Amino acid sequence: MPEEPAQNKPTVVYSPLRIDWRNVVAGSVIGVLMLAIITTALYFYDPDATPVPSVEIKTGTNSSQIATPSSEATPSAKTATQSSQTATPSSSN
Repeated sequence: MPEEPAQNKPTVVYSPLRIDWRNVVAGSVIGVLMLAIITTALYFYDPDATPVPSVEIKTGTNSSQIATPSSEATPSAKTATQSSQTATPSSSN
């Protein structure tokens, strides 16, 4: 039996990314958004802007201490101011 010559059959490849009107609209919208973002970024870009100086962040140290009782107001100081207010004679005679 003679062998039949192999026939060249075309292979059909299905592509899920067909050119459809929905794909064209989606691509156009994405392209317009990208152009708008790039244009806005270039509009606000200022190459001559002065850089912001760095700021040192202050942190607490271990040398800080709890307030001592001498920093609180004493009752004798309150009475001294009250007695000086009552000791001033009023001259409304």
